Amino acid sequence: MEKQNKTLHSDIADKTHRMDDLHTSLAEADITKKKLAVERGDLEKQIEEADKTLRALGKMKSSLATQVKDRKLYAMTFICR
Repeated sequence: MEKQNKTLHSDIADKTHRMDDLHTSLAEADITKKKLAVERGDLEKQIEEADKTLRALGKMKSSLATQVKDRKLYAMTFICR
């Protein structure tokens, strides 16, 4: 009986230690999850900003292309006179 009690106490201590380790791992995983969520938010903001910049550059490109076309037409009109 005494031996069984010691074995049970040893098993309980081992299981308690294992449970503490699992709690620690879970807490670390939760911290990592929160850090990744923050990083994801930052990256999404960067993507949104890059998309806005890309759209603005596209508009500028279109505007500049129109200006070049207009200048060419003006130059051709001026040369053909």
